[in-house]
Amino acid sequence: MWNYRSLLGAIAILAGTLGPAPALVLPEIAEMVPHRAVYDITLGAATDAAGIADVRGRLVFEFNGSQCEGYSQNLRFVMSITNREGTTSLSDLRTTTWEDAEGAAFQFDIQNLENQQPIDADTTIGLAKRGGDGHLAVALTKPAPTSLDFPEAALFPLQHTAQLIAAAKRGDVHFEANVYDGSDLGQKFFRTTAVIGKSSPGDETELTGIANTDRLKGQSSWPVTIAYFNAAAGQGEGTPEHEMFFRVYQNGVIRSVKLDYGTLRLDGKLSGIEFLTAKPCGG
Repeated sequence: MWNYRSLLGAIAILAGTLGPAPALVLPEIAEMVPHRAVYDITLGAATDAAGIADVRGRLVFEFNGSQCEGYSQNLRFVMSITNREGTTSLSDLRTTTWEDAEGAAFQFDIQNLENQQPIDADTTIGLAKRGGDGHLAVALTKPAPTSLDFPEAALFPLQHTAQLIAAAKRGDVHFEANVYDGSDLGQKFFRTTAVIGKSSPGDETELTGIANTDRLKGQSSWPVTIAYFNAAAGQGEGTPEHEMFFRVYQNGVIRSVKLDYGTLRLDGKLSGIEFLTAKPCGG
């Protein structure tokens, strides 16, 4: 059955290395525009093992902040899921995260509701801090007070997105990084392997009828595939827990996203976007 706890790991991608992550004040972060994007979600494919007949939903993603205040990423993913017996349930995933611009701290609050009822066992709240040697110290307050230490360096979601775009701009075809995003109850990080296609505008007919997309037309963008592996299984070993296919613009906006969990694939199409105005530093 599809593991909903892994969903944030697939969505939050927004010089890749498995060594210590550098402090990040990358120009790619400054180029990311604050925005609120809406994606219509449909069932792309499902095997018998998934036990799912249909999925309809909507994902809303918001990115905002500045170098002085840090950056927030808020996500809400509501899905109506119908199983093979015809029973429909409502899944509501809500995440709120914050990162400082230097990549030294990452706060996360992840909640999952089913049929409008919170699933307390799936609620994850915590703070990750990066030590001088690159390791992560994580303090969880939910689902239970816990202290964790990850000796291997890992990127936070915004760092990962910035370094992915930097790699794409360099013309790199492959990009590898450890990523910690607080998913799976904050207990692990992922090893990720990305394949980056050539820069091109893509099929801009996908933007037809969507308001406020003039800022995207003609802008550099890249098709990307990312495979997420359980770090405990070793780098790039075995079958990925999930894969993500998408096109990312130089300004950080994503469109045409697909989430593949092996037995289940969800297809997301950009249906609306609003560009936000960030509060200037010192303002």
